[in-house]
Amino acid sequence: MGSSTVAKLLATAAIPLAIPAGALAQTGAAHHRSAHAGRSSACGRQHKRGCSSSHHKTSRFRARSSAVPTPHVSARPALSPAAPGSTSTTSSSAAPSIPPITPTIAPVLTITGTTYYVSPAGSDSNSGRSPNAPWRTVKRVNEASLRPGDGVLFQGGATFSDDTLMPQVSGTAGSPIVFGSYGQGNATLPEGIWFRGESFLAFEHLTVTGAGNLQGTGSNVTVEYCSIGNDSLPIDAMGSNWTIDDNTVENAGNSGMLLEGENFTVSGNTIANTGLDTSITYGKHGIYLKVSNATVTGNTITNFSDDGISVRYRNSVLRGNHISDGPIGIAWFQVDATGGTSYWTDNAISATSDAGIYVSGENSAQNGGSGSTRESFVIERNLIAPSGGGHMNLEATSGSYATSENSLV
Repeated sequence: MGSSTVAKLLATAAIPLAIPAGALAQTGAAHHRSAHAGRSSACGRQHKRGCSSSHHKTSRFRARSSAVPTPHVSARPALSPAAPGSTSTTSSSAAPSIPPITPTIAPVLTITGTTYYVSPAGSDSNSGRSPNAPWRTVKRVNEASLRPGDGVLFQGGATFSDDTLMPQVSGTAGSPIVFGSYGQGNATLPEGIWFRGESFLAFEHLTVTGAGNLQGTGSNVTVEYCSIGNDSLPIDAMGSNWTIDDNTVENAGNSGMLLEGENFTVSGNTIANTGLDTSITYGKHGIYLKVSNATVTGNTITNFSDDGISVRYRNSVLRGNHISDGPIGIAWFQVDATGGTSYWTDNAISATSDAGIYVSGENSAQNGGSGSTRESFVIERNLIAPSGGGHMNLEATSGSYATSENSLV
């Protein structure tokens, strides 16, 4: 099929073409297994936050528990059982009705308390409560006694490089502490953002460049409309109930995002040019997803060195993502000790060199290196147009597979 025809199909990927169910055998399985022998135990599994070696740990983070809380599982249609390694395929005479796919547009959160302003023309001896009497430095922000509902706005278009932004106080439900920009454009924070244990925080309309990144552990954190380019790991998030929407993440030496915990929503982001540091020998992905109950929708992920989305934990929902130009579009490697059901639907995956979708049949080395994958998968209405390798390589699972209406170009 010509490149112009593939481009037209990708442009209309919100409504993938129906194909006969029998066409969904494990296309290219032999080639993919050969190319990725040992991948589940070696390639990409020794990420610096997942590695057991102490020298890979980030010293400013508190010790973390390896336990993943039992998730809330939404009601889903039951899967018919399938023997390990088999693919149970469903089809119908007419393509199912597909709801429109649109990225979530997260609202800009309202500052309900005091608003503080920061400008290079300000002074840290000012009150900070007016654009006419702003603070001057990030250091002054870090020293402020903020309260739930307060907000700190940096002057748009200006750069604040004196310190890392380190929130010291949590907001509350309905009254997060908001950090953002005012005036024209985003403010730039070259030293990045770091916090440990704070919750109900929001970061909006900020740019982080250079050596800085957004690194935090906490719950109920929102990151939206930010631009983060980092020569290592742009977004490094751990906790629960994170919302990461409509950001631009690019030019990362490592993965674009490393996410750990439960109940993350990742939507409408543009993630490009990740895994650029060739000295890093473990896997580098667009999104490294070590999250149970993650919802990842409407993202555009391009030019990655290993997997576009690399999934490790149960009950992932991957829907409406556009993934292209890397070895594997969506990959599964079992780390979670508990099986669930993952739904991978309505994605457009193109220009992959090894496989559009790959499910490893082995436990990750991080989980003991023995046994088999236990997740069940619903893989439907995806458009897969690889440049090499196979369309899907679905290895054995003690769960089950249900695949239908995928378009293999």
